[in-house]
Amino acid sequence: MEKPQVNRVVGKAKEAMSELAAALGMQVVYQGGRYGKDTLSVKFEFQEMMTSADGASDTVPAAFARTAQMLGVPTDSFGKTFKQGRRTYTVVGLSTRRPKFPVSATRDDGKQFKFPKHVLNRVAV
Repeated sequence: MEKPQVNRVVGKAKEAMSELAAALGMQVVYQGGRYGKDTLSVKFEFQEMMTSADGASDTVPAAFARTAQMLGVPTDSFGKTFKQGRRTYTVVGLSTRRPKFPVSATRDDGKQFKFPKHVLNRVAV
């Protein structure tokens, strides 16, 4: 498989799964993958969405909000962007298993990185 074909397949798969996830009150997050000459293996994660007091679904996954509270960071940081050097990153997750670098972010070219929690002070509003 060539990279353009992989990107088309991943895009179409995410689009189809996002429809299902939305119907179930969840969201789908692409977690990377591998491809070879004639195979493609991708990982998607379904995340539960938080429900606000008025019953509307929020755009913040429930797991992110719970972890953010444990780490003492803003629960609305999910999906926000920040600059590091010349590049832009989007916050896509938090992990308590990485105390020094709990923030997961995707760079503007799709590559994933880990950051310390103080980068959340620089997220765009």
